[in-house]
Amino acid sequence: MSRLDFVEFFPYIIIAVMGAIVLGVVYADKRRKNKIKEIAEKSGFEYDFNGDILIGYIGSDRAVPEERSFVLNKYSDDVSRYLYSTGISLFDNGHSKKTKNIISFPFKNSKIFLFDYYYTVGSGKNSTTYSQTVAFYKSDKKFPSFSMRPENFFDTITSLVGYNDIDFNEFPSFSKLYYLKSKDEATVKEFFSEHRIRFFEQTPGWYMEANENFIVLYKKGLVSVDKYQQHIDEVTNIFNSLDI
Repeated sequence: MSRLDFVEFFPYIIIAVMGAIVLGVVYADKRRKNKIKEIAEKSGFEYDFNGDILIGYIGSDRAVPEERSFVLNKYSDDVSRYLYSTGISLFDNGHSKKTKNIISFPFKNSKIFLFDYYYTVGSGKNSTTYSQTVAFYKSDKKFPSFSMRPENFFDTITSLVGYNDIDFNEFPSFSKLYYLKSKDEATVKEFFSEHRIRFFEQTPGWYMEANENFIVLYKKGLVSVDKYQQHIDEVTNIFNSLDI
C-alpha cells in the first residue's frame, strides 16, 4: 500500500479500531453480567434486574433535592438517584452515574446488596470514569456520618498544613493505614471501638462510609468475577465484625 493509499484509508482504519474497542467493551460487560447472574442463581441469591428491589430497600419515598434533580435525571440512572439520596459521599461524586449487576444476599434479619457502581469526573478528553463493586447495607441502627479510606502520601503532606484526619494516638497502626474523616469526631471515635480498630488493622485496603442508617464497603476497582464469592465472604465477615 502506497503512502497515498494509506492516508486515504486511515480514517476507515481508525473507525474499524474504535468499533472493535466498543464491541470488546460491550462483550466484556455482557460476560460480566452473565457470570454475576450465574453466581447469584447458584447461590440462591437475588438478582435485581432493573434495580427496583434496591430502590425499595433504600426507600422509594426518598426525594432527591431539587437543585440536583436535573443533573441526576439527565445523566444518571434511577438507582443512582436513590443512592445519592442516602447522603453517602461516594454517591455524590461526579456525574453520569450508573449502577449495574445488582445482587443481594441474606445478612442477619435483612440483606446486603452488592453492585457495580460507575461515575465520571470531568468531561470530554479530560474525563475519567471510576468503577467499584460496592456492598450496601441498611441497618436498624443509626451511624455517625463518616468516610474511611486507605491513607496515602498526599494525606501525610496535607496533615503538615493542618488538614488532619481523625487519628487514634493509642492505635498508630490504624491511623497510618486509614484516613478517617467526619464533622462529628467525638461520635465517630465512639463508633470506632478498640475491637473495630483492631479488625481493620488486620484488613487494610477498604473504603467504608456511613450516613444515617446506611453503610457501604468497597475496595478500589471492580471485583473480578472469579473472586466474587470470596469478596461476598469478606464483606459478610467485616459487617459481622462491626456488629451492625
